Amino acid sequence: MSDLPVLHHLYELEAQGRCKVHAWSKEQAMAGRNRSRGSSRLSAAAAVGGLPRRQPVWPTRLVVVLGIGAIVVGLSAVLDRTMLSVLAGIGTAALAAAVVLVGIRDHERGVLLDAAIEAISPVLGARIPSREIIRADKWSGGRVGLPGRIRMRYAATVDDIEPEFVEEVLDQLRRRLGAEYRVLRHQPKKFVLTVELDRRDKAARSPEILRAEKVVKDLLGAARGKVDIGTDEEGSVTAIRVRHDVGPRVSMAAYRLRVEKVLSSMLPGRWRAHWDLEHDAVRFEIRPTSRL
Repeated sequence: MSDLPVLHHLYELEAQGRCKVHAWSKEQAMAGRNRSRGSSRLSAAAAVGGLPRRQPVWPTRLVVVLGIGAIVVGLSAVLDRTMLSVLAGIGTAALAAAVVLVGIRDHERGVLLDAAIEAISPVLGARIPSREIIRADKWSGGRVGLPGRIRMRYAATVDDIEPEFVEEVLDQLRRRLGAEYRVLRHQPKKFVLTVELDRRDKAARSPEILRAEKVVKDLLGAARGKVDIGTDEEGSVTAIRVRHDVGPRVSMAAYRLRVEKVLSSMLPGRWRAHWDLEHDAVRFEIRPTSRL
């Protein structure tokens, strides 16, 4: 139990001239107050469920580089090697600058990735956010850039059959990293999902292509990266190849017929489907027009 209420009461008695509180008691009160504030901050951080603050490592590396450089310059001066001393000084300065620039960049990348880890961890079934379940590499674009590939390991309790799982992961990445990602590889037996940065030119995709992707996604829950759109010379959609995760649902003939009817009613032309039920894939194509 905290001693602060008792000490506060003694302060009131001291103000009334009825007792004297020793200096060590005041110090104990201040120490207890500081401990209380510190524990409150820790409790708040634990309640938020965030990652511990990432500490930059480049200052330590900088000290090592400067220390080695100083030793080399000093030995060169003792041995009366002026040219070697100058070269060592220039090399140390250049290496130190590189350590600072690269270190700051890597730290900012880590902070950016931490925000994505905290957002994705609940979707992956992690009880607490962890940097061990997500790996990012192939960074590119700008000084800090974005990871070109992200590998995530999720819990066995996650329902990875439902397409909403992948969609939620991609939505969280888009929200936290500000870029579109698509599925590169999904390994349900290993509980591993790998995504890559979607580098396709969004401006070059016509509204017809975007609508075709949305319709297919609403019908089959196909995640980004699992829909391939074929177009003709004029840019009109003529074929759609889909890899889906709703095999049991499309195994029913009535549902497959419904998908074809909806597609034909929402997209230009009359569509037919070639279902590959063994590999959870389907190819939609426009029916050829009959020539009279």
